[in-house]
Amino acid sequence: MNNICSVPSAPLSVAVLQVMNSDAALSSVIIPETKEKQSHFHISCLLSEHHHTVKVAAMVDSGATSLFLDKKYTDCHKMLLIPLENPIHLFNIDGTPNEAGSITHKVQLSLQIGQDEEKFDFLVTSLGLENVILGLPWL
Repeated sequence: MNNICSVPSAPLSVAVLQVMNSDAALSSVIIPETKEKQSHFHISCLLSEHHHTVKVAAMVDSGATSLFLDKKYTDCHKMLLIPLENPIHLFNIDGTPNEAGSITHKVQLSLQIGQDEEKFDFLVTSLGLENVILGLPWL
């Protein structure tokens, strides 16, 4: 399958997502805004779902307590969205609701970095300029 997908960049308003890995245990989260800097660490990885594999540069974020995929990226690559039992409400650092709304879906993927491969649940939301964020469960 073709793994090239043009996903338009959105304004950078969301960068660090703070949620727990269990969708059943969480009802809301706060999303701090970050400044537009080139200080983020990205690594090359492969994401696989059934017989479809895509290569992507993922941002590593030790402050994120889960793994995330951008909604436009999942749509572009026709990834299977799995509904969460309980939506996760998103809030900005100032307490206002995030324009991305609640997280309502996840995607189950194999993540391969180098020779290491492991299956993870990725929460789906708007990530601004990022396609993938790897948080603490990966670290």
